[in-house]
Amino acid sequence: MKFHTIYIIALAGALALASCGRDGGQRLPASKGLPCELLVVSDAEIANSDLKDSVASVTEADCPGLGSAENIFRVNNIGAGAYTSVFYAMHSKVFFQIDKRLKRGEVGVAHNVKARPEIEVFVKAPDLETMRRLISERREFIQQQIMEFQVARLSTLVQGKYSKKVSDDLRAVAGYEVKMPTDMVATKRGKDFLWGGSNRAARDINFVFYTYPWDSGDIADVDRYTERRDSVLRANIPGSRRDQWMETSRGDDGEPVVWAAMRRINGRQLMEVRGLWELRNGYMGGPFVAHVGVDTAERKVVVSEVFVFNPEGQKRDLMRQLEGCLRTLRKVRE
Repeated sequence: MKFHTIYIIALAGALALASCGRDGGQRLPASKGLPCELLVVSDAEIANSDLKDSVASVTEADCPGLGSAENIFRVNNIGAGAYTSVFYAMHSKVFFQIDKRLKRGEVGVAHNVKARPEIEVFVKAPDLETMRRLISERREFIQQQIMEFQVARLSTLVQGKYSKKVSDDLRAVAGYEVKMPTDMVATKRGKDFLWGGSNRAARDINFVFYTYPWDSGDIADVDRYTERRDSVLRANIPGSRRDQWMETSRGDDGEPVVWAAMRRINGRQLMEVRGLWELRNGYMGGPFVAHVGVDTAERKVVVSEVFVFNPEGQKRDLMRQLEGCLRTLRKVRE
């Protein structure tokens, strides 16, 4: 059970090639909706067939990397005839349409059509069987387009209201800034290390930042990253007993439970790592997402991470919001 594979996501290019935006010169209203909300609009021919299960395989699949079963989106299903101005301002929409004029199936993406920021994904086919194949072939692409948009949108929403405690302390420790939710009220400083958290028993949200020397090695070495992560967390995030500390979860085969991808985010080449953490010799755990990059000027590996602890509740919305916040990290001291 070796989870820690490296794969490449060319999502930025896909967005640029497949998307278009238009506002007709008019000022668009601000979009609305919860962090993971998705409006699904289906033609009657699709909604009244067994294809509704194929649609659900796209919009109601399990969210990856949470350690518990939660839908990838918070779905609102409506028929095409019900799509009226009431729904125009929803930030994320996907349309499943049968168009007999088409020669083949197609998937398109548009931005800022009815609101700003907004994404509309169109899945069109000339008949039901073609639609079935199209959904099967493009399921992951559709999901990635919507999730990427939702994370980017949340990154902009936090800009005006964020935890100054975390951002100011990070500037003092490492010369970086980050915009985390105002719920993060406490920090712990260390050498080239900062831990910010909400200090709650449930729905606890956290941010971790640390650096270490870069030896010109490949940052896409997941085993090496995990070894360093566990060393840093053991030293800086202990439990209530001497034999307890935070570490990366491992499967029955002893391998770290992580998934890694090389990404280009905000102009930086990063390894994005999703995984599960746990408290050694304890009963706490949950999901995390980390960004691993290189500051070539200072020859340091820079790691920023968010994680949650919410054993009795959902983690999806919290993690997607924190992922958006993670993208606000920037260096402020040259």
